[in-house]
Amino acid sequence: MKRVLIYIFMLTICACGNTSNRSVCNLFVASGAYEVVKQLTSSVSDNISVNSASSGVLARQISAGAGADIYISANREWVDYLIKSGYTKHSNTEVLFNDKLAIVTHADNDFKIHDFYNWSDDKREGYIVVGNPEYVPAGRYAFQYLKSTNILTNTKEKVLFAKNVSDVLKYVEIKECDYGIAYLSMAKQSKNIRVLEVIPEDKHSKIEFIICKLNNKQETNRIYNLLLSDSSRNKIKEYNLISAKGN
Repeated sequence: MKRVLIYIFMLTICACGNTSNRSVCNLFVASGAYEVVKQLTSSVSDNISVNSASSGVLARQISAGAGADIYISANREWVDYLIKSGYTKHSNTEVLFNDKLAIVTHADNDFKIHDFYNWSDDKREGYIVVGNPEYVPAGRYAFQYLKSTNILTNTKEKVLFAKNVSDVLKYVEIKECDYGIAYLSMAKQSKNIRVLEVIPEDKHSKIEFIICKLNNKQETNRIYNLLLSDSSRNKIKEYNLISAKGN
């Protein structure tokens, strides 16, 4: 009986030891960066947990006490929000990559970009879908563009809000909306999406995906450095993204 108890005790110690060695890094990732981050961290997938949503929703979750170790935002304002709130500091943030904005439609549609710009004069039904600008940076960029071209003036009632960029593309893919405005990199990943036009970068704020380290845990530092490594920078380019190395 004594030997059995000693054996059980040793198993318990081993089990506890193994659990402590398997620390998990919690990544809170803006939906526009989800796919590329999953690929960049595929070699350490057992050591990470990824929570994806709009940048604003994630930032508010972190400020409410969610256990995030790394935050990747599509907007610098939400990063500044966390810095001011004391959850990170500027020295623990860096631009991971840049993206572009695109006007998209379903691959089966025969729409031309001319149709989009003259859409406000059409009598037919239809909608443009963009991210909710209150929480979704892509939605803010989209609104900057729409305002600069005066398209919003005549079509405001035909603009629908999505909770993130992934849903923008879904609405277009299922033909609930004729047009969408989304990140170019995400649009090119869908076989059901056709890019009508890449929006000039001077029509909206610069699109930056910023990585933030929220603590100095060993696993946090390891994943943070992995995402900023030269190897990751090279893979980023394969997603039609612009590596921010040197920014």
